[in-house]
Amino acid sequence: MATFFSLLGTGISCIFYGIIATAVIMSVLFFSLKSLSKGIVKSVPFYITGVILAFLLICNFSITIGAYQVKESTEAMELSLRQLTEQVSGVVNANESQAIFDVLVDEFPMLGNFLQFADFSGNNVSDLALAMPREVRSEMDDVIWSNLLWALAYIAIACVVVMIFDRGQGRKTMVDYDDISVSREYSEDF
Repeated sequence: MATFFSLLGTGISCIFYGIIATAVIMSVLFFSLKSLSKGIVKSVPFYITGVILAFLLICNFSITIGAYQVKESTEAMELSLRQLTEQVSGVVNANESQAIFDVLVDEFPMLGNFLQFADFSGNNVSDLALAMPREVRSEMDDVIWSNLLWALAYIAIACVVVMIFDRGQGRKTMVDYDDISVSREYSEDF
């Protein structure tokens, strides 16, 4: 039951920080697009694209923050693995390394959301305390960078879609000829 509440609390915090990160990015996008063209932020495609983008970014940033939290706990994983393997020696096979990894997942349940299998066969048991956390850090770096690149792609695609559907309705022009009144009176002094 403690695992459930641990995952629930961590999941809620990841979603909360994902919403905060999305709100910041969406507000920056709103003001950037508004400065580009006032008509963009008043169009229906802007709002539809904005809702879809917000959903994608919340999911993406929640996963990214979860991966970051797992990466931050690798030092504690290393300590736990050292305590677990200090009385054991020899070379591990795939089943033994998976059993040790399962114990690690039981202790750090958020890790199980990202990695399920571990094959460290051929490694010495004493090396697992360094090898497993190093591999977890590497995998979490991959997850973080891929999610950030996907977020950038989502933002770029959303901006292009909104600009395509703008159709020039709100583009700023240097001179608005409708607002210029020309005086027909000329000065004789000139």
